[in-house]
Amino acid sequence: MAEEITLSQGIPTYTDSTGKYPKEYSDRNLLSYYSQRNIEIIKYLQKQKWVSSTELVVVGHSEGSSVAAKMAADCKKIAHLIYSGGNPFGRIMSIIGKDRTMESDTDRATYEFSYPMIKYLEKLKIPVLVTYGTKDVCAPFNDFLQVENH
Repeated sequence: MAEEITLSQGIPTYTDSTGKYPKEYSDRNLLSYYSQRNIEIIKYLQKQKWVSSTELVVVGHSEGSSVAAKMAADCKKIAHLIYSGGNPFGRIMSIIGKDRTMESDTDRATYEFSYPMIKYLEKLKIPVLVTYGTKDVCAPFNDFLQVENH
């Protein structure tokens, strides 16, 4: 099947002729894959002479904030985390908070990204900067972090 660029919720995406994402993409569109892949990239980069091996800061925004939180939980080399625009209670809470009928994630991706990131965040012993926009659908969940930690 030929791949083409289509619009999904106004965002250009690559789909096949049936409107589905390529299997190769769906098989890897998982929190576990992104986290482990990125940790391997960090290991490779830190072997390079031009990369500092101290004070590793990881930044993630939106879905990437989940990847960054999982990376920080799994990789002790990460010294600081910037968690921006994510939902610390996982994707499923965002789905409940916003109509996602147009989303066509695999069940496994929805499952993995629905794990509450707050469980990773609470275990971290490193500084974490949490940022979000007040109009983000996940803003109320991030507000909970202020209540929970006081």
